[in-house]
Amino acid sequence: MYNENVLILAQGLNGVRDVLVNDWVGPGYVIAVGVVSLLFIKDRAWMKLFSFLGIAAVVAIPIFLGGELFSEDGGIVSSGKRIADQVNTVDVVSPIVAQTLDSPAGS
Repeated sequence: MYNENVLILAQGLNGVRDVLVNDWVGPGYVIAVGVVSLLFIKDRAWMKLFSFLGIAAVVAIPIFLGGELFSEDGGIVSSGKRIADQVNTVDVVSPIVAQTLDSPAGS
């Protein structure tokens, strides 16, 4: 019963997140990047403009694609799970090191 309530709450919060990002944060971010970019163009600060746009693009990825990348079925999470499944943790110590560890200290 407790897990069902948490699941319902999480689904409700996911809807709130979508509304906030799509209706408020996303357009506000685009407007802010546009205004600052126009200021750099006005001052003819081309290197600052390109640096700013590069950083803005990197920051925009988690804002606009955060749900697709970091959710339970997201790309980064599923890639991490696949890599973790492929890691071989059985052969942690090689046989040569194991013989060295098993042998007495004096020999």
